[in-house]
Amino acid sequence: MESLLRFCLVLALAVVVNGCSEEEAKMPDLPPRAIKHMKLEEIADNATRQLAGIVKAGTRANVAFEVGGSVTVMAKKVGEAVKKGEVIA
Repeated sequence: MESLLRFCLVLALAVVVNGCSEEEAKMPDLPPRAIKHMKLEEIADNATRQLAGIVKAGTRANVAFEVGGSVTVMAKKVGEAVKKGEVIA
């Protein structure tokens, strides 16, 4: 058992000494990499950004009710918000 311990100790010492050699693996000299950069400045409080696109609702509910009679007046337009109890048509 003692000889195994000595062997492991000598092996560990050899690995440490070998790893500490002055001759290091040299990395090839590469040119510096280009990076994108920009200077940030203070933005005014009223700064706006305009983007082109179409806005669609995340959820949509198709509802239809059959009621006798005909619609004479539409109180709300398509897309307007409706609260509980409000007259639609």
